[in-house]
Amino acid sequence: MAFVAAFLAGSERITGRPAPLTSVRFPLSRITDTSAHLSPVSLLSLPSLPPLDHTSMPSNLDLQGGKAFGLLKAQQREKLEEVNKEFMEDQKYRDEEDLQEKLDSFKNKYAEFDLNDQGEIDMMGMKRMMEKLGVPKTHLEMKKMISEVTGGCSDTINYRDFVKMMLGKRSAVLKLVMMFEDKANGTSGKPDGPPPKRDITSLP
Repeated sequence: MAFVAAFLAGSERITGRPAPLTSVRFPLSRITDTSAHLSPVSLLSLPSLPPLDHTSMPSNLDLQGGKAFGLLKAQQREKLEEVNKEFMEDQKYRDEEDLQEKLDSFKNKYAEFDLNDQGEIDMMGMKRMMEKLGVPKTHLEMKKMISEVTGGCSDTINYRDFVKMMLGKRSAVLKLVMMFEDKANGTSGKPDGPPPKRDITSLP
């Protein structure tokens, strides 16, 4: 196109008038064949994207749905049961009364928390559980509760730490909350049937 414009300008200087386009003649060798660049075939030669590999998708997408959530909970309970077996075989707790019954109770309590992907109690899981029990705590209070159980070594509570806390002699805040819940559940509701007979010795 630059060659055509220069040719027209030169013709105008010589004749004093613009040259009509119909009179323009230039060598065919100057014409650039652009058909290859404008061919629609080149548009179809773009590399195609590989098919979507569903196996490489994040695992958290596989945990959606009630069935998958139930499977996750079942897997978590199996891991908790494996830890319970370790405590049953630990000679340190061989004299613990009703150890098997206590471990089953601890497993059920721990599974009630909203556990994270690692099967541990994090800050959000602790927050939801305290609200569920009707004893909401501040962020600082919950951080202290977790530190009491883990000894300040972690920001999350795993099941081993939870069992050690419940079997230990130290009265951690979380342990007291769990024990209070047990007592509340055990004494809640009125007894069935007629009230028991009372004699004079039972009066205050």
